[in-house]
Amino acid sequence: MVYHLGIPPRGGHIGVNAFFVLSGFLITSLLLHENLKTGRIALGSFFARRALRLYPPLLAVVAAVVAYSLIVPGAVRAENSLSAIPAVVLYFSNWVRSFGEGTPLGLFEHTWSLSVEEQFYLLWPLVLLAVLRITKRLSAVVLVALSGCGASLLLRLALNGSTPGERITSGIDTQADQLLFGCALAALVLLASRHGWEASLSRVLRVAVWPAAAALGVVAIAWKPGDHSTAGMVIPAIIAAACAAVIGYLYLHPGNWAGRALGCKPLVYVGKRSYALYLWHYPIYTVMTVNGFPASGPLRMILEVALSFITAELSWRLVESPALRVKDRLGTGRKEQQPSTPSMASR
Repeated sequence: MVYHLGIPPRGGHIGVNAFFVLSGFLITSLLLHENLKTGRIALGSFFARRALRLYPPLLAVVAAVVAYSLIVPGAVRAENSLSAIPAVVLYFSNWVRSFGEGTPLGLFEHTWSLSVEEQFYLLWPLVLLAVLRITKRLSAVVLVALSGCGASLLLRLALNGSTPGERITSGIDTQADQLLFGCALAALVLLASRHGWEASLSRVLRVAVWPAAAALGVVAIAWKPGDHSTAGMVIPAIIAAACAAVIGYLYLHPGNWAGRALGCKPLVYVGKRSYALYLWHYPIYTVMTVNGFPASGPLRMILEVALSFITAELSWRLVESPALRVKDRLGTGRKEQQPSTPSMASR
């Protein structure tokens, strides 16, 4: 949200990378724990829960943008926004963005990452299920995920310079390493727990977390998205590995000062509403900025952020919470088993 305000840090785009890693970790953790407990992965229930989590808030934003585009004279990016609706609701907006010019998604430009995420939800459970049925080994899951990380990095390097930059930034194949580092971490944590290596893994992560956090800090300050040099192709993999180290450390050490800080009420509040904040902030920012209301930059930014939080709160109360209650009744009638880190609870 800070990055889209157009103010430092330059590397605010790192938030998307971190989101991908965290999502890969959480979703894989849920699937592996389900398989461990029941001996199976109920894909139908999984897809239904994902739809109930993701679709209602998205459709609310789509409805609002449609109403704005049709009713308000001179609506910002109205034509592109309306034409992008099929790509948004069917989750292929990342591919529209990959090969489109200008702002082909209109007020939905930010939904490219949601499309990458949804394509991951459709593909990875099938891969995970196949690996578990063939090998029944968590170590094979780690190996497959890390192999996918390497393949994704090599593909970025191979495509660089011969294809549009947005294609590399937005493709599920060229961004897969972000998600798969999280998947590998989830399988590694469970593997360590089952074989008595958790203390060893904990010590390794305790050593790795500070260099990883420092690397993320440097990238957040200095990295310029859209860097299509060779280093720019490698940096996302470094970000993903560093995020995995930090997430793994926090997951295995939830009671330390960092875990307690991230579990404080204001951050948990933001975390629960983070999906709505992501959905609403971009169209709000864009409309208010293009229309120049109010003229003062700092005041406009404050109002943009405030309005984003207001709409996110309304979304949470009126749309997301009712849908989540239905989601939690699916399957066994109990809530999904969640990793213990409080900031993950809303996923």
